[in-house]
Amino acid sequence: MRETIFLLALASANGGLALRMMEPMLPQLAAQFGTSVAATASVITAFAIGYAGGQLLHGPLGDRFGKLRVVTISLSGAALGCLGCALAQGVPSLALLRFFSAVFASASTTLGMAYIGDRVPLGERQLVIARFVGGTIIGQALGPLAGGLFTDLFGWRATFVLVAAVFAAVSIILFLRTRAHRAEAARSPSGANPIGVYLRLLALPRVRRVISTAFADGFFFSEPIRFSGRS
Repeated sequence: MRETIFLLALASANGGLALRMMEPMLPQLAAQFGTSVAATASVITAFAIGYAGGQLLHGPLGDRFGKLRVVTISLSGAALGCLGCALAQGVPSLALLRFFSAVFASASTTLGMAYIGDRVPLGERQLVIARFVGGTIIGQALGPLAGGLFTDLFGWRATFVLVAAVFAAVSIILFLRTRAHRAEAARSPSGANPIGVYLRLLALPRVRRVISTAFADGFFFSEPIRFSGRS
């Protein structure tokens, strides 16, 4: 279980790095594609929207097909999306591929937290969640540094390949090491209607407050990133 949580945290940190690594790339991308830094900043917004939107899907899918199975498949999708970004020939295609990557990359964060809730005893859960979230934040904090350093050393296309390699490696390891858990999940799938689950949750005032707070937090966190590219 500890190895699985570590792998989920590593993938989540890599997703955070993928979000923030674009900031130092913007001037180089703008110059290569012959556009402005402000227009190029859409690749950051696309990832943020995809990352947030994808989390609405992963929870019901994880309950229906198994959390680790959905994470494993999603990380493969994130790896393919990042490889596609490395081959992008313009800002529109790069933004679209970034959105695609983000939808899959967010699975490790959403379902990682849910997996901890399922597997870790209540008395230990807060510490494990704190460490898991800390890994994600470290990835976001190192994103600009890694993006600038790797772009200067290897180029922006190779940087996307490196991020894709991490996603792919975690996906392969999870696939090889969690077969028993996937088989167990396949034998007892949940038949809950995802839309019905959301409606029941939204009927609870506490859930609405948490969602509103999380939305505000994400908005005020991502908007400075978006507009930093417009200066």
